[in-house]
Order: sequence, then C-alpha cells, then structure tokens
Amino acid sequence: MKKILLLIMACLAIIIGCTDDAVQNDTTTSVEIDALMVEKYLEPLMNYDITINFPDYKTNFNAKRGNAVTKPLKIREAGTTTIVYPPNNGCLDSEVFVIVEGKGQATHLGRHQMDIEFCSYDGFNSDYIVYGHMTAANGDIVYGILTEASADPEFGLYQDWEFYDGTGRFEDAIGQIRLYVDYDFENLTWSVHGVGTLTY
Repeated sequence: MKKILLLIMACLAIIIGCTDDAVQNDTTTSVEIDALMVEKYLEPLMNYDITINFPDYKTNFNAKRGNAVTKPLKIREAGTTTIVYPPNNGCLDSEVFVIVEGKGQATHLGRHQMDIEFCSYDGFNSDYIVYGHMTAANGDIVYGILTEASADPEFGLYQDWEFYDGTGRFEDAIGQIRLYVDYDFENLTWSVHGVGTLTY
C-alpha cells in the first residue's frame, strides 16, 4: 500500500512540475496573439501583387483628358484600423471586414480623409482587389487601387498604389505613388508617407 501511495505522489509531482514548466515557457500574451492575427488579416497591405490574379486590372481605367498635366504628388497620412468579425460583416462567414481610416496632407488635395475597406482572412484571399480613396476637404475624390505591397531591404514595408479616376477636378485622374508604411499591430494604428505623380 505504501508503495502505491508513493507511486501516486511521485506521478502527481511530475504532473505539477510539467504544468509549472508549461506555464513558465508560455510567454506569449493575449495581446501578442491578437497582434499576430491582425498582422495576418492585414496581409494584403503588406504582401500583395495584383498582377498574379488580376493581370488585366487596368482595362477599366479611364483615359486622362487631353489637357491633363502630370504633377508631382506628396502624401503623408496617419490613422487607425478596425476589424469587424463575422457574422453579418458583409464578407463571407470565414472572413473579417477590414476598415482602414486616416487623415493626412497631400499636394493638390490639401488636408484629406483616406479610406480603405476589404474582406480578409487568416492567409489573405487574393481573389479580392483592394480599393481605396482620398477625399479632399471640398469633397473631390481620388480613387486608387493597391497594385503591390512588399518590403524594401533598406526602407521597410511599402505599398504601390495606382490612381484610376476621381470626382470634381480629379475626374479621369490617373497616377501612382509608393507609400512607406509603419504599422503598430497591437494598437491598430499606422502612418504612411510617399512621393508619386497625379495627372488631371
């Protein structure tokens, strides 16, 4: 009987010791886990190439007006990201709805609002195109489409956008810009800056 009791106590000691080790070794906090999931949901903004699934994405781009002039464009923006989980978020049941909103300053637009919305899941569904637009204070809009997102060895994460239309004085506008991005995945905040061109 003593031997059985000793054996049971020894087993309990081993189990408790293993549990303590597991607790001590599990240093990933819930905040860090959430940040990792957010990073996966935002994959299309960090690792993306539109030409893989949409080689003809320019077919519907409007031609610029005959008297349009190509001008340099500088943009600096900052804002927040909201993730709307299923169900009833406008996406498939397995997807989240990502809302990226910010404010900034840009040549030709001045102070403006920037908005991007797309559906995503853990391991981005590249069947979607990511659209965005900038709205100037007077309501004129420039529409853009994300064509590439990747990392530059020297300058870090970047996004390439092409402008394909607009409203008001930006009607039929076209252009392009490379934005360098800084993300805070824990706080869901970001900032971007870049230089490109806008023809209108």
